[in-house]
Amino acid sequence: MPGGGQVIVNGVTLGQADLLTLQSALGTVVPGNYWYDSISGAYGTVGGPCTGFLAAGGAALGGGALAPDASGRTGTGVFINGREIHSQDVAALQATGATVLPGRWWVRADGSYGAEGNPQALGNLRLQAGASSYAYGGNAQTWGTSQGNFGGTDGQGFTYIGGPGWSWYSG
Repeated sequence: MPGGGQVIVNGVTLGQADLLTLQSALGTVVPGNYWYDSISGAYGTVGGPCTGFLAAGGAALGGGALAPDASGRTGTGVFINGREIHSQDVAALQATGATVLPGRWWVRADGSYGAEGNPQALGNLRLQAGASSYAYGGNAQTWGTSQGNFGGTDGQGFTYIGGPGWSWYSG
């Protein structure tokens, strides 16, 4: 490492072997304090939004647990793989056409996602980016995918998601 600075990932200071592995994936590694989501491969600076993706399951990243407040105390109410995502992450997801609902979700490296505690995938963010999205009066939104998954909000607190043979709603 130039300057001898430390690289900390999920609270664990990386050793030389881990740094070399990380450098082979990223090139230059800037000393700092980072978070890494080993399920999706997302990473960023502690207190900030996602800034990139690595291969999921990165055992070479110290093995520390991803903290719920890794992106700061954001107040978004949207937790992905245990991390409350940053408002910039919410905006980035919305820019792809995704309806982002508060709650606890999992997202895998392939883009599939679902409700925490339920292994059934609700859809795929990569595929959904090209799916139909409609906006009605106010803040109401709805979306659907070719796999039969759907979701939406009335913009006043009622939200729903579902797929073939199941559904969930709140509000």
